[in-house]
Amino acid sequence: MKNAQQYKNLTIGEFTKAADTYESNYTGIYEMCKEDYPHVEEEHSKIQYHDLLDYGCGTGPMNSILHEKDSTKHYVGLDPTPKMIEVASAKNLEGVDWAVGDCENLPFEDETFDVIICINIFRHYPNPQN
Repeated sequence: MKNAQQYKNLTIGEFTKAADTYESNYTGIYEMCKEDYPHVEEEHSKIQYHDLLDYGCGTGPMNSILHEKDSTKHYVGLDPTPKMIEVASAKNLEGVDWAVGDCENLPFEDETFDVIICINIFRHYPNPQN
């Protein structure tokens, strides 16, 4: 059995390969994630917030959708895969920040965000039950 860091490294390797096509129509299994985006956007349109963190943001499709609906808010995308953040950053969305990081060691102060979203990524955690 692999330890947690080995598992994370495998996941980062997998998503490094997928980064350039992650938002295309040729994403294979990742295509199913797109079905959740409208539901997430709808729920967030019902609440008041200013600062939102999307952990496991990938190339930033959810932050892009939310930013398109309301660019006055501050969005942050965090992902452990540098290539995903590289692709997301290339979108140059004003008011959206991108960072490489791990949810087990968030690089933010407590209470930095009003909302934290995490879509379809728990299966990638070494120990999701924790």
